[in-house]
Amino acid sequence: MPTKKRVLAKTWEEFCKLTKRIPEEFPADAISKRSIADFKLSTMILYYNGGKLPDFTDGQVWKYEPWWRIVKDDKHPSGFGLSYRVYDNWRTFTAVGPRFAFLDSDVLEHMVKYFINDYIDLIL
Repeated sequence: MPTKKRVLAKTWEEFCKLTKRIPEEFPADAISKRSIADFKLSTMILYYNGGKLPDFTDGQVWKYEPWWRIVKDDKHPSGFGLSYRVYDNWRTFTAVGPRFAFLDSDVLEHMVKYFINDYIDLIL
């Protein structure tokens, strides 16, 4: 079930302005592309989930996550692909922690569309 509508940022800088953060300010241990992407994505997802981490023990609440299909090509030898119109409910086979799960499929779709490069940095 979708959560209430929020203003959805299209860039990290826009998100930081919306939430009164400093865009260049990251935790001290965020020193790689992967750790910066982890911080950015988990921070935005937590905000868009209303400050709540999804409870995977509650089968009454729908949870959404991107499902990735890795496709090898010349630019990405390990591949990269995306299918995001998928949800997991009570019987979850998720491989992500709750910090990367969404409570609203529309927010998931938006995040994947506008923050795909952060997902690439996180996963590949």
